[in-house]
Amino acid sequence: MHDSTLKTDWLKSVATVFLQSHKYDKARPLLELALMLYPGDPAALKKLAYLHFQKKEYRQAISYCNEYEHNHRNAIESRLFLLRSLCHQELKEKELALTYFEKFSSSRKTL
Repeated sequence: MHDSTLKTDWLKSVATVFLQSHKYDKARPLLELALMLYPGDPAALKKLAYLHFQKKEYRQAISYCNEYEHNHRNAIESRLFLLRSLCHQELKEKELALTYFEKFSSSRKTL
């Protein structure tokens, strides 16, 4: 295992503890550092999307979802479809909210 992988795993683990404790401002720099060390890291991108959703920063949450989808085109992450749907709902973008909720529902049926 590479040294940078160990560092990113440690950073994400500590960030997860902060996220669970609702200490988003402490989790954020750790996750951003994990992305700097390992660009496109799927766990860091998902955690950052969740963090921004919790902070009501819906556009930023969607941005991390987009980055995840761009870097991991073949991965189906149903929870991110739901998160995007909720973000669009909060932004009063009903059609997009419905589109992503339908993607969430379809992805759950195939699992």
